[in-house]
Amino acid sequence: AVVSTQSTGTKDLLLLHEGRCRVACTLCPPGRLTQCPHGINQVTKMPEPGSVIEFKAIHKQDKKLFAVYFDFECLLVPIDKKSAQTTKYQTHVPCSFCIVTTSEFEEYKGETIVYSNPDPDKVVSMFVQELDKVYDRMMKTYEEHSFPIDMTEEDEKNFQSSKTCH
Repeated sequence: AVVSTQSTGTKDLLLLHEGRCRVACTLCPPGRLTQCPHGINQVTKMPEPGSVIEFKAIHKQDKKLFAVYFDFECLLVPIDKKSAQTTKYQTHVPCSFCIVTTSEFEEYKGETIVYSNPDPDKVVSMFVQELDKVYDRMMKTYEEHSFPIDMTEEDEKNFQSSKTCH
């Protein structure tokens, strides 16, 4: 529920917590545990230790035709680099990556690509090359499933004259 407060003139969200209403300040970052500097009290409830939080609104998820997940692994290499205000003592050096792909299309076979090399430049270069190959495969599959929209003349006229896009 949204209410307008007369004191600040801003809209604040009502949060229900154990049967009591609390007003969350829209000017503060989410999760603030202390008193709001704008004079609005907030409540944050964390799950009980050992409890399990489960996502149950699967029907509300937005389906994607393709998904790509990737991760770099890096080594922390010691360095000694000082500037006026900062002393850098480590740098991240890529040593491997993994790419996992999935798709809603049955004929697209998801894949897992794992690569490692002691040369960080080769790791980054190979990552870009593999990602480019993944993109090409996905676009080929997508284009095989692209069909023109079947619109009547009236549908096309309404579409072109529409002032609101969704």
